[in-house]
Amino acid sequence: MPVWNQSHYSRDPTVDGLNEALAIIPPPELLANINGIQERWKVAVLALLVHQLHNDGDHINLTHGFHSLTSTHYRTGSSRPGPTQQTNQQQRMALWQMRTDHTKTILALIFDLCTALDRLTGGSTLFFHHPGATVPGGDITPESLKADVYVNPRVLAENEELHQIVAELSQFFIERFATPLAHRFATCRTLNNWPASSGSSTTPSRSSTANYNRVPLVPAPLINSSCHFHVRGRPSGSLAQLIGLNTTLLSVVPQGSPLTWNTKAVPIFSAPADPNTTNIQAITSNIQAIDLVGQYICNRSRKLTLYCT
Repeated sequence: MPVWNQSHYSRDPTVDGLNEALAIIPPPELLANINGIQERWKVAVLALLVHQLHNDGDHINLTHGFHSLTSTHYRTGSSRPGPTQQTNQQQRMALWQMRTDHTKTILALIFDLCTALDRLTGGSTLFFHHPGATVPGGDITPESLKADVYVNPRVLAENEELHQIVAELSQFFIERFATPLAHRFATCRTLNNWPASSGSSTTPSRSSTANYNRVPLVPAPLINSSCHFHVRGRPSGSLAQLIGLNTTLLSVVPQGSPLTWNTKAVPIFSAPADPNTTNIQAITSNIQAIDLVGQYICNRSRKLTLYCT
C-alpha cells in the first residue's frame, strides 16, 4: 500500500494542485445533493493535501529566499508571463483573484480549526498572519501593513481588559515581525526577477491623514458572525504613547447571540513598574543626593578655611 506522497492523488496545495485533486477526487454520491457540498468538499480535499505539511521538515529549502511553493503559488496564471506566455491585464487580474481566493480558503480553514479547538478545550487561541507581499515600490512601515487575526469573541466579551493585550500583540507582530519580513519579501522579489505588478498585495495603502488616536483597539470583524479580524498597524510607538496617556480607550465589544458589535470605552492598564528598574533608579537618586551633600560640605569647608585665615 503506497504512502500518500507516492499515491496518484498527492498534489501540492496550490491553486492548480487543488483543482487537479478535485478533478480526481469528486464528492461521493451520498453527499452530492447537499446544498453547499462543493465548498465543503473543496476544503476537505485541501485538508488532505496539507495533512502533516508542518512536520515534513521542508521549511528552509529556499531558492533566492523563497520556498518552491511560494514561487509556484505566485506563478499561477502568471502575474509575470514566461517567455512563451502572454497575458493581458484582465487575465492577470483574474489569476491574481484566483490566488487571493485560494489563500482566503486556507485562512478560513485555519480559523475554523482555531474555533473548533477553542470550543472543544475551553481555551483560547491567537493567530496572526501577514502575506509578506506589499505594493511594489511602496513604503513598508507598520502603519502601511495589516494583519489577519483570529481571536475568540468570547474572550473579548468576557474580558474587556484583554482588548488592550490583543491590540498590543497585534501591533508588536506587525511592527517587529511582519515589517522586517515584508522588507525581506521585497528583496526576494527582486532576486527572483519578479517585475512590479498591480494586484500583488493584500496590504492597504497608508493614509497620510489617518487619526490613529481614534482607531479602536480591536476593530469589528470582517463579518458580524466571524472571528476573523483585519488589524491595521500604527506608527511605531504611537500605541504605547496612547495607552500611557489614557485610562480608557475605544474598542469594539461583542455581545448577544447572534453577535452584535458595539464601540465602547474599555479599561486601560499601564505596565507595572519593573522592581529592578525602580531599585536602580532609587540607588542612582541616592548617589546623586550624596554627591550633592558632599559638594555642599566641601564648599562650606573651603569658605570656613578662608574665613579663619
